[in-house]
Amino acid sequence: MRKFFIILLSILWLSINISCEKDDVCLEPTTPKLMIKFYDEANPSTEKEVQNLNIVTLPQYDTIFKNLSTNELALQLNVNQDFSKFLFIKDQNTDTLTFTYERHPVFVSKTCGYKTVFEQFSTQLSSDNDLWIKNIEVITPTVNTDTLTHVKIFH
Repeated sequence: MRKFFIILLSILWLSINISCEKDDVCLEPTTPKLMIKFYDEANPSTEKEVQNLNIVTLPQYDTIFKNLSTNELALQLNVNQDFSKFLFIKDQNTDTLTFTYERHPVFVSKTCGYKTVFEQFSTQLSSDNDLWIKNIEVITPTVNTDTLTHVKIFH
């Protein structure tokens, strides 16, 4: 009887361990965000904080940042189109930034699936006559990580 009980417990223990699945948690980097830093137009090597910044996506008009004061930010680019358009609003002064790129899906892993890498990255600035953004410089034409600065904005 004791031998039967030990065998039964062993079978039960084995079936529990075999039926358990490992946690499928994605620890790999996924689709990167566009990393932007703001710089002083008068002294281009000096980072400069922008005050009261609002950022709105187009054409949805969703506000993604409101009254932000920062010298850097991360924007999620549109993975369904070859461009992303944003309104950068500072003190009621609106500049429109359009980011264009080629999208390339890259397989990360079974757990994470695919991520999108953005290549041939470029920017276009549209505004009224009163620009608060004075210049834009693309540092990295490929957006494949969100640990590097991709774009410098001078104001």
